[in-house]
Amino acid sequence: IAHAGGEIDGYKYTNSLEAVKQSLSLGVTHIELDLCMTSDGYLVAAHDWPYFHNITGYKGDSLAITYLEFCSRRIYGKYTPITCFMIDSIMMANPSVFIVTDKISNPEILHKFMNEYKSRVIVECFNMNDYVVLDSLGFYKTFYSSEPISIKKMIKWKIMDITSIKRRPIAERYAFWYYML
Repeated sequence: IAHAGGEIDGYKYTNSLEAVKQSLSLGVTHIELDLCMTSDGYLVAAHDWPYFHNITGYKGDSLAITYLEFCSRRIYGKYTPITCFMIDSIMMANPSVFIVTDKISNPEILHKFMNEYKSRVIVECFNMNDYVVLDSLGFYKTFYSSEPISIKKMIKWKIMDITSIKRRPIAERYAFWYYML
């Protein structure tokens, strides 16, 4: 998995178009992107707003910015920030690539911006309600990342069935990360 699009020129966590393109050229098939919403409602790739402002040289407040402002910035003075439309292009041009989301697991947002290729979106989900809704919307590659969950709760919430337990070692009776494929 190319975390935050992958490293480029020694920089990590850029979530930049150039990093993603380099990762794809190296044969990477799973691209993790940190996702944020702009102040005017667009999905973009950025770890968080304070970090994005820092790596783009912005000295003002740490609040979300507009889509146009986001597009006008350059990461470390030269890399292109990724927009939802660029994610769409990447996914359409690379049918074997998966996007792994981080920071956003809101079902409405993911359904709005990633529904066309949801079978290739792996969602890191941060609460059980979002997990259940994402599953109902067809985002089947979702993993729950938060507090430990007991096997009993996993069965109750239909994350796993009773036959799965028999094949799991005792150490896995509680899961911090439960990856559903």
